[in-house]
Amino acid sequence: MADAGSPWPQEIRLAMTMVGGASLAVWMGGVATETSHLLQASRTPDAEGPYRALLDLLNVTVSLDVLTGTSAGGINAACLGLAEAFRSSPQVLRDTWISTGSLDNLIRDPGEKGPRSLLNGDKVLLGDLKDALHRITDKATVNPTVPTSPCCSPAR
Repeated sequence: MADAGSPWPQEIRLAMTMVGGASLAVWMGGVATETSHLLQASRTPDAEGPYRALLDLLNVTVSLDVLTGTSAGGINAACLGLAEAFRSSPQVLRDTWISTGSLDNLIRDPGEKGPRSLLNGDKVLLGDLKDALHRITDKATVNPTVPTSPCCSPAR
């Protein structure tokens, strides 16, 4: 039985949707990074820092059950999910958004004939996002297992 000064243990289960948008992607990258720090603190009882102190004060654990996103928010959500699977951090994605995702880098040449869109995200961002994904998995502290369900098994 908990003593009178401690709140009952509770579990906070999150469902998160990250929205898209060029400048919003940088902000959501920060949200993904902070969410990752909170989740890491929750699964590490001997961790130090503000999130662990808050979790201990409230006597709660936090988990992330559902993660979705649209456009750039989908990329942020995928990176957070990847970082969680590998017990890494999506911090590199936030840094990628800041360095590569600026309007100066993304805007197409005004002289280009028949552009598909105003911004050139495929050419500019795709390579850097691929590198960010690899940096997330390179910092892995666990090796996630591949599901054995027929619906999830790799294509042959």
